[in-house]
Amino acid sequence: MKSVRDVEQFVAGTDVDLDADKDWQVLSDILKAHEQAERRRPSRRRARRIVTKDRTGLVAAAAVAVVIALSIAVFERLTQPAWAVEQTIEAIERFEAVYGAGIFSLDGKTEVQAECWARPNRDGTRSGDMRIQTESGYCVVVNEARNTTHTHDPIRNTVTLQDGDGLYCRPWVNGDYFRRMKNACEQWHEEYVKDASTGRRHVIVKARNLHDGQSYEFHFDLQTKLPLRGAVWHNADFAGKPYFDIQEIIYNPDLPDGIFDFQIPAGATIVDEKSE
Repeated sequence: MKSVRDVEQFVAGTDVDLDADKDWQVLSDILKAHEQAERRRPSRRRARRIVTKDRTGLVAAAAVAVVIALSIAVFERLTQPAWAVEQTIEAIERFEAVYGAGIFSLDGKTEVQAECWARPNRDGTRSGDMRIQTESGYCVVVNEARNTTHTHDPIRNTVTLQDGDGLYCRPWVNGDYFRRMKNACEQWHEEYVKDASTGRRHVIVKARNLHDGQSYEFHFDLQTKLPLRGAVWHNADFAGKPYFDIQEIIYNPDLPDGIFDFQIPAGATIVDEKSE
């Protein structure tokens, strides 16, 4: 059986005159022709009437089948969820913070489960305040106002103190991030699916940047237009472990008090790398 898309393509390439008066006139002419033929062959009139009635039924059945196929095609087109990356760009163009949780693999081999909180810097070009901590307790805290970065290694119980933002996200994950991604990708594929956990429809975007050698997969909620999760590979083939695989994204979360203020653990060794 042909798919709805095949039927839709066939119909799109067929010139159909949808004039009801003409249709009934043609059908009337056909029936009159059959009636005249029956009169010329009286002995087979009853059989002809039966055949004519059967043929009329077949024509009607075929017409119904075409109408059903057209209805399905039109219904599929009209009910297809509407989404465009421009809607997501607009939805997150101005927000004050983001939270993400997932798996990071900076070397493409080792996987680390981590959480991240971040706010944009003063000019909105990249992250300013940021806190990222792993499941094992490794933690990096960047404080833009104090111009410091603290890194805590729980295994050695050391805290390294540096000037400036030793860790940041650039470009900032606002609308500009997805605008650049869209413009840079030579291949862009969208698939509409239902989220198994929420039952809500969302769109999966898989894109490839052949020039820079990166590939992306992002899931966007069709109602809010916000990204739900995403992954980025440092190759254009979705090969191996992604650089990061964010399984939860929350825009404008309620930030815990002091989330960007680092507290030195008791007994930790301080390694001061700040410039004099």
